[in-house]
Amino acid sequence: FIPGSTLTLPMNLDFPLHIPVGHWKIPLPAHFTLINITLSDLDDFKTLHPARFLSGNFTWGGDLALRELPVTLRGKMVVLGKEVSFDATAQLAAPSLHFELIAAFNRTKLCEVWGSVMDSSPSCLLWPMMVQPEEDISGLNVTSLRVNVSDFTFNLTVSGLGSFLNDELGKQLTSIVNKNKANIIAMLPSLDARMAGVATSGILETLPKLQSQCHPSVLQPDTIVGGSQLDVLNVSRVCLSNNAAFV
Repeated sequence: FIPGSTLTLPMNLDFPLHIPVGHWKIPLPAHFTLINITLSDLDDFKTLHPARFLSGNFTWGGDLALRELPVTLRGKMVVLGKEVSFDATAQLAAPSLHFELIAAFNRTKLCEVWGSVMDSSPSCLLWPMMVQPEEDISGLNVTSLRVNVSDFTFNLTVSGLGSFLNDELGKQLTSIVNKNKANIIAMLPSLDARMAGVATSGILETLPKLQSQCHPSVLQPDTIVGGSQLDVLNVSRVCLSNNAAFV
């Protein structure tokens, strides 16, 4: 579903950096800015439960688990008066995810791809999703995103201070993360609301780009029965009476 099984989410968020007391060779920053996160190998599912309709309007929920998940984080911070960049790689072991989201469709766009066109590509599947980026409105609104991992490896590289200082700062920050691994793993589920907001913001930015890959030439319903093309009616509601007791 995700092209290349890789997804990059724009973040642009500032985070405080709580540094334990210690003798550090380089003064450490008080905060850092996370620019984006890239998730890879998203097709390597261990388990994937189909999304199910939950109570409430248009709310769906689901669960998935991966064998492992490579994650790359790009960001920046100010050290010794200089802005430096960092790239961090993490390998998450046995990550699991519970999500809940509100899905709303544009009825006109839904009729444009109804049938095999919708199944032809991920971009055409997403085409009917309602989105108004100029008004910060997305038809995919993530309301819950709870993550759990059993373990992870972490390494961070820094650029912008010169070779020696880059190496020292990278080692210091990597050491801090690895020493606090247990606390970080325990904290992840409590970030539910914040991670849901980040995911929704990322969807708002990336959804129009994905939709644009559904070429205008294919935007027509493909419902052929008995060799004849049927018209697809754009209606707000259809009620069916199952008098024949079809299952």
